[in-house]
Amino acid sequence: MKKQATILTLLALLLLTFSASALAAAPAKPAAKKPAAAPAKSMEELNTTLAAFAQVCAREMNESILPCKAKKEVLPAGDGFLARYIEVDASRIDTHVVKSDSSVVPYIGYMTYTETWFHCRGKTREEALNADCTEAGSKQIQELIKYMGGKWTY
Repeated sequence: MKKQATILTLLALLLLTFSASALAAAPAKPAAKKPAAAPAKSMEELNTTLAAFAQVCAREMNESILPCKAKKEVLPAGDGFLARYIEVDASRIDTHVVKSDSSVVPYIGYMTYTETWFHCRGKTREEALNADCTEAGSKQIQELIKYMGGKWTY
């Protein structure tokens, strides 16, 4: 038992000695380069890019929101049916940019948009799906958008 402990101790010392000499002989790794900071943009450029980003967000919301115009929800309503859907009006989006105190998120964008509900009525399910729809209500929503690494992120 004593012999095994002595052998293990010697092996550990040998390993430590070899590791230390290998580390000393290894060339030093160059310091990792930091990514270059994004060039500063004017507030006008930031507002323009945020407005364009907001239009992309509106399109993506309209494609993913349910119920949407292409996939209306149909419910029985009185003696007929009600088809309904939600839509983000891309023409009514308001954006503005504010400088922040953070070096990681140097700018915050505010995106305000309107989510509108539409109702379509018909005597049958099919009539409701194909009927002219009317605006049934709306809700104004404000989102905060981060400007990080030279681009807007939602």
